Amino acid sequence: MSNNIIFEVHKAHQGDALLISYAKGSKTKRILIDGGQANTFSDDPSDLYKKLREVRREGGCIDLLIITHYDSDHIGGILAMFESREFRTGFIKKVWFNSGTTIREKYKEVLDRIENEDDYLIQMQDPKRFIVSPGQGYDLQKHLLTQGIWNDQKLILRLEEHPEIQEELGAKITILSPGPAQLKKLLKHWETELDIKKHKVAGQSSRWDYDQTLEELAAKEFTPDKKSPNGSSIAIILEIGGKKLLLLGDAWAPTIVESLRKLGYSSKNRLKVDYVKVSHHGSKKNTNEDLLNLIECSKFIMSTNGKSHYHPNKECIARIIMDHVKKRNTQKLFFYFNYPNPEFDNLLKVDGKDVKKKFNFDFFIKYEHKPLRFEMESES
Repeated sequence: MSNNIIFEVHKAHQGDALLISYAKGSKTKRILIDGGQANTFSDDPSDLYKKLREVRREGGCIDLLIITHYDSDHIGGILAMFESREFRTGFIKKVWFNSGTTIREKYKEVLDRIENEDDYLIQMQDPKRFIVSPGQGYDLQKHLLTQGIWNDQKLILRLEEHPEIQEELGAKITILSPGPAQLKKLLKHWETELDIKKHKVAGQSSRWDYDQTLEELAAKEFTPDKKSPNGSSIAIILEIGGKKLLLLGDAWAPTIVESLRKLGYSSKNRLKVDYVKVSHHGSKKNTNEDLLNLIECSKFIMSTNGKSHYHPNKECIARIIMDHVKKRNTQKLFFYFNYPNPEFDNLLKVDGKDVKKKFNFDFFIKYEHKPLRFEMESES
């Protein structure tokens, strides 16, 4: 391939499936982050399946697979891939994944209230008991162990380094989430949230908020996401050839803010990135002013078909726009959506026809059954 970096945001229903491809010497390296729902991999066939099949037929592979967390709209397609004979062995070289078993072994103290650990393990293997799909995670763990590709079963924790993988990839990966506190909370969540009737889908909104103006929504007080599956999400800064991507999974904003501040970023020393994959599909509970104040970017990506959970929230979009205005950034602000959504026709209706010009922003919506594709020229 050329010396360019290719960043693809595949159609994954309401989930994520990101593929980054780039040259390292004479070889092409690839990083896959999540695989969307199970039907992301299987239907039509999907653009993700077609892409991975093309890579395999050309003798390529996925050098690093990052599974951000247990939610079925991130892990389902990955499990479907491993269950496919075509991709069963040799295609994935290394995996980052915080499994329930690994988390449990690291933080055993949070299980003290469980009388029968065997019952707990049975519950973990039953996907019908959990919307966040630890049962799927258990099945995936078995595939990873069988193939011996699971990064020595190490937990992936914020601000920890993995120099051996990064040297092999020719890329720098800075982990921003999760921390130990988020993983411990996830275990407690699994222990206590066994009644599915009491458990709402993580971070779900109850309605569209497109009937309010951008200014009204941006002025609302931020209510943070407190759902532990999202808090356990792996989020990273990926640096390749002088280009930077901020890929936030479904991570909590305060966790990302704390990590960025520990790295020395501030309102006077912002993290400059080429693209931001917005956390949790554009949920209003995962992007706040504190986070936006630490980054400098004019290109924001939201991965969702909008058919459930009312994502993206206009409140999230409004915060990003008003932060851009507040910074007096003269660059045009772009939002990229990997699916069309009929509700988008109403998104700016109450703001007036000149609102995009007023606040210097625009939308790009991918209508074809193809991924969003961004090509960046490597500086190295």
